[in-house]
Amino acid sequence: MPIELRMIHGNRVAHYIFSDPWQIQDMQTIQNEIMPHLDAATGPVHALVDLTRARQDPVGMLQTRTHPSFKHKNRGYIVLAGPSLLITRIAEIGFKLIGYSDVRFFENAEDGMAFIERLLAAEKR
Repeated sequence: MPIELRMIHGNRVAHYIFSDPWQIQDMQTIQNEIMPHLDAATGPVHALVDLTRARQDPVGMLQTRTHPSFKHKNRGYIVLAGPSLLITRIAEIGFKLIGYSDVRFFENAEDGMAFIERLLAAEKR
């Protein structure tokens, strides 16, 4: 499967791993899988989107901004790791259109995960 979803850190982090070839329909399908986790959560669920193995930029990425997961009460930060310049720009535009400011971009998944782990540690205090 071109997009894999792993729930980690006690279901507090949705770790998406993208690999080529992937299509926008794959992303829409995997977004539906996160909804039960968001519904059951008692706090924010952060997302680490690992794009380090994906180099293609599918058409229609802005369509995903309408998915209910972006407005869910338990949504946390979205961290994009290794996105291409085009995906970065499209994501910036899409998140601005829906008023979503809890987004961070990192060159690699390790730095993105370190950011999320700091968030989780701060939430425990």
